[in-house]
Amino acid sequence: MRKWALLGCVLLAACIKPAGQTKQAQALVEELHAAVAAQQAEKALSLYAPSFFANMPKELWVKKLNGLVARYGKLKRAKRVFFQKNARPSGDTYIFGYRLIFARGAVEETITVERRTGEKALKIAGHVLREPHAL
Repeated sequence: MRKWALLGCVLLAACIKPAGQTKQAQALVEELHAAVAAQQAEKALSLYAPSFFANMPKELWVKKLNGLVARYGKLKRAKRVFFQKNARPSGDTYIFGYRLIFARGAVEETITVERRTGEKALKIAGHVLREPHAL
């Protein structure tokens, strides 16, 4: 019985490869931040997985993202405060934590980027904004 359990663990470990698209996931997040800074969030909608919009209307999300600059002023810096990556049989997940520093305040942000097994493209599957931190 122990041999089968050990064999199962070895086979499972062989199937899971390290999440190796960190640079591409980072570039996706930077593209999103550039769209937010330019108040052109509608151009970034293609970066999101369709499942993200299951509970959030696209128009409302665009309004929220574009409203950040209107509310807090120019985006001065996106400071990464944490990063985590996970490789699982269902796909790779990259979780980024940022502090978006604007001219008149800051917003805490968590972005989850995924590449599901069988899919080629990385997409934003989760995006949480926590505000305000007025300066």
